[in-house]
Amino acid sequence: MPIIYQPIDERLRKAYENTDYRVDAPALCLHIHEPCPALDQLLTEQQSTTAVFITAWNPGSRRLSSSENERRQQALLELVAASGWMAFPGYGHGRAGDWPAEESLLIIGPDETQARRLGHALGQVAIVGYRKGGNAELWSCVVGDQ
Repeated sequence: MPIIYQPIDERLRKAYENTDYRVDAPALCLHIHEPCPALDQLLTEQQSTTAVFITAWNPGSRRLSSSENERRQQALLELVAASGWMAFPGYGHGRAGDWPAEESLLIIGPDETQARRLGHALGQVAIVGYRKGGNAELWSCVVGDQ
């Protein structure tokens, strides 16, 4: 039976849509509902078709201490390294400035199912998914009733 994900709360959805998802090297910035030619190029170079922008910080959109966020992010780094996926450090920063920037990773290779499962395991409400040639999308990670 397929997993059913809950819709994202309207307030949170707008916050995600008004966030810059940045990677410094290679330089790129994702915005929900927009294409990213720089990421398309990176996916071509990496011979992949999908990517996900994800963080371990502040699960459930609840602020944690810096030390707890850093511990969680380190665990994510170790998990990604063990998976063999290529990852680039980045950060998500809301344009309104009312939420601190969150250390994140742009991970090349996981498909939507793998990415959502990872986001769910990290306690995230949503993650930013990307398919080569498409637009950045918001993927819910909150499992609903079957």
